[in-house]
Amino acid sequence: MACCSHTADVWRKLKQEDLLVLTEYSKMEPKGILNVYTNYDDRQAEGTELDLYVGIAMEEPMPDRFKTRFDVLLVEASTWGVFTTIEKRANEPQYTWARISSEWFPVSGYEMTDGPEMLIEIEGRQTAANDLHMSCWALS
Repeated sequence: MACCSHTADVWRKLKQEDLLVLTEYSKMEPKGILNVYTNYDDRQAEGTELDLYVGIAMEEPMPDRFKTRFDVLLVEASTWGVFTTIEKRANEPQYTWARISSEWFPVSGYEMTDGPEMLIEIEGRQTAANDLHMSCWALS
């Protein structure tokens, strides 16, 4: 999955005000700002087309005042494989996803579904200046 340059472009376009609103309403797991990848042409192919949502998990309906400002991606309750990792560079999550797909799923008894994948930066957990603590959520 070649997600990172596309992800960086989306994040650059976000307004600080939008991030503050999203953070305020992030009250359920997974908490925090989510990168949600969905609608893949081919999940395994480098450079594949996909949709990226930057948002939060919510149980309640979105407040009316935000309905023209944010899109909603409905995700049914499901079983998720959650993998925590430390990344040194922004492009490493794609290699983590590749390992999850090629090493964990074949021996786990679970199958990857067509649902979305989520990537979440875990705030306040840096071991070195450039380390990113990430949580990868795979729908299984």
